[in-house]
Amino acid sequence: MLNPYLLTILSAILVVFSFAPWDLHALIWFALVPWFFALERTRDTKKRFQLGLLFSFVMTAGGFYWVIYALHNFGPMPYVFAGFLGILFFVIGQPQFYLMGPLFGWLLDRRVNNKILCLMMAATYTCVDYIAPRLFVDGMGYSLVSNPCASQWAEFGGLSLLTFWVIWVNALIYLGLSAPLKKDKIQRLALAALILVIVHGWGAWRERDIEQTLASTTANKLNISVIQANIGDAQKLASERGYKEASDQVIGSYLYMSGLASQQTPKPDAIIWPETAYPLIWGKPHGSHEQSREQKIIDLVKGSKVPLIFGAYDNDGSSDYNTLYYLEHSQKLAKYHKTILLPFAEYIPGFQNWKWFRDQFPQMGFFGPGDGPVVIETQTGDKKFKTAPLICYEGLFASFTRAQKKLGAEILLNVTNDSWFGPYGEPYLHLALTRLRSVETRTPLLRATNTGITTLVEPTGRLTSQTGVGTSLIANYVVNTHPFPLTPYVKYGDLWLIPMSILTLVSLLIIRKKYKHSIQS
Repeated sequence: MLNPYLLTILSAILVVFSFAPWDLHALIWFALVPWFFALERTRDTKKRFQLGLLFSFVMTAGGFYWVIYALHNFGPMPYVFAGFLGILFFVIGQPQFYLMGPLFGWLLDRRVNNKILCLMMAATYTCVDYIAPRLFVDGMGYSLVSNPCASQWAEFGGLSLLTFWVIWVNALIYLGLSAPLKKDKIQRLALAALILVIVHGWGAWRERDIEQTLASTTANKLNISVIQANIGDAQKLASERGYKEASDQVIGSYLYMSGLASQQTPKPDAIIWPETAYPLIWGKPHGSHEQSREQKIIDLVKGSKVPLIFGAYDNDGSSDYNTLYYLEHSQKLAKYHKTILLPFAEYIPGFQNWKWFRDQFPQMGFFGPGDGPVVIETQTGDKKFKTAPLICYEGLFASFTRAQKKLGAEILLNVTNDSWFGPYGEPYLHLALTRLRSVETRTPLLRATNTGITTLVEPTGRLTSQTGVGTSLIANYVVNTHPFPLTPYVKYGDLWLIPMSILTLVSLLIIRKKYKHSIQS
């Protein structure tokens, strides 16, 4: 009989591998089963809490190990201090497991009806998972983003619905394997198999339906070029701190590649640079040299007559902003300020206005928030298209993109610079955490990155021409902006969790009362 701690570690490792970019997503359907056995084998609430803590630590360390590299690289912090903070993050990264360890154990001790128990485990976890605070807004359901069939259900209930399916199937498999009677084993495992057939069967039909709709229309297509210049961290830091040679090299790379892109056949309808590609404040040049740089970009747009969408900075006299600019050949300029800022990188909660703290950590952004969500319309020739700007971290928030879709977004545009986080782990995880927005809204998502991964996410969630990490290239995409009707998830969001939460709470109270009555009698 395996030790509960070893079972917990095994379970967490299976979850980590189900998220890995190696198409091992099928592991998630039984990854939690060892942990359920571990919780059943101890009746001590404190020990169950420890098992939840252990699960959280192993899972977070396996998925977010790159946080230590980012703290050292971006901080910059010595590896010893970065490692200490990283370990602290691994401990607190998945707080839902602290509660779910004892709560799952409590349910297993009071199993009055195994069929209801499976649903109770799925519903309870989904509700707790939704409200649990997490820096990167991840969840079990994200393991299914590379599963093109199962992920289609996100148009109904978003990430939480995928999480519900995952926990329900895991609970059925666990209760099937642990059932003493062969009949019960067969019934529960058969129900798990039936759910998987339904999830994948409907998803396959829905994906094919979406693809056929897109193939039948040719009137809503745009040719868009994304410049992935692969600017390294050292160059970015030097250019952002005002070193003229580094800034010239960064901007020169983008200008050269954009000039090539504008001469392609077919001619692009827009050229996109990633987050902070122009590493200075736009529109407020300091001296003739910076003014000359800006003029070169303006001349590129005027000469090619191709709109340029690029990341840069802005300042209104009181705050800096991480900004996405839209420049047309008529010199019409629109801009969007990043609204959802990354804590501890772009602002420090509680210390944002402390001058002493800002002086001690000058490398931190201390940015001001924008007024999003917004949608920006761009003119290109005789075409117009509406994009929903999502700068880096904002792509993780489904409520943000839902609001943009309601405003008429035809393309979700996620620009990011992942070079701070290293070439392993984070670029793939960041894409996975953003990719589901396209399925939830049935809207193409164009992702423009500095060092990769640049790609187009179709409304089915499939990737088109995914670029490698650490490569420099012009990525060309044909974006179909066919307007699908608003999905149930766009219309109603996570409201379905409210009645489920109420039913779950009532059921927990009933189970508690029945169990207490059975003990007394």
